[in-house]
Amino acid sequence: MVAAALVDLGYTIEGRQPTAADLTVDEATFTAEVDDQWFSELCVAAHDGRLRLVDLNQTVATTEHWNRVVTRLRRLARDLGAALGEPDDLDTDDD
Repeated sequence: MVAAALVDLGYTIEGRQPTAADLTVDEATFTAEVDDQWFSELCVAAHDGRLRLVDLNQTVATTEHWNRVVTRLRRLARDLGAALGEPDDLDTDDD
């Protein structure tokens, strides 16, 4: 289900479409070309063969791409019964 969402959003890994097996390694990075200038990077982390984290680099995509990705990830999280947090939720700085 997660790999299918990444494919829907245009993400690739090593020049090919993601598969479920790509989501069970310790860490993997997927990229999507948004247009001629922008790309988007999405990283995943797994533990004991199970997906634990999806981290989206929000600084390199257009607003339209960002909104499309977040909308799709929210739907995916809902379907999986997972949590989709905001970036500040994971902030570990003690400012």
